[in-house]
Amino acid sequence: MKTIIILLLLFVVTIVSSQHVVTIEGKQPYPNTDWDLVHGILGSNRLNDDLEQRVSDKLSQLRMDGTYNVTDIKIQSYKNSDYIYTKATVYINESTDGKSYTVFTTRGSIGYDYIKRHDKQALGLSKRLSDYYNGTVKTFGPYEICVSDENGDCFIKYKQSFYSVGK
Repeated sequence: MKTIIILLLLFVVTIVSSQHVVTIEGKQPYPNTDWDLVHGILGSNRLNDDLEQRVSDKLSQLRMDGTYNVTDIKIQSYKNSDYIYTKATVYINESTDGKSYTVFTTRGSIGYDYIKRHDKQALGLSKRLSDYYNGTVKTFGPYEICVSDENGDCFIKYKQSFYSVGK
């Protein structure tokens, strides 16, 4: 019985130790907010550092050690005092399909007509990514994120989808 418990504990420790976490936090002034950068911290050509790049870099780095993929994404946006904060955490674990995922990208829209604009961007994107990279695409989301104020009330929303590509 002791041997089984010890083996089970070793198995649990092995699973936990293979998880990798990538985080980012963005901050925009309020008022006079650049709303595109509120969710742009997740992925934007306007920024030198964003979640999309950090996760792609981490996946490429992990490729040397085995096959990995994104398994979960957590996003939070809120107003605190004179700023809007967006925090995101991406969890990466060993790939369950034996493929190595090294490309991570996102599409999203915020504000007026955000659902329709997001859906137009995301329409067919998985197939286009699969064709371009000649790989398998995993989609995360779409997520509908509420930017909450100090009282926890939602005052603007955005919709965001994430994609990882593996071979």
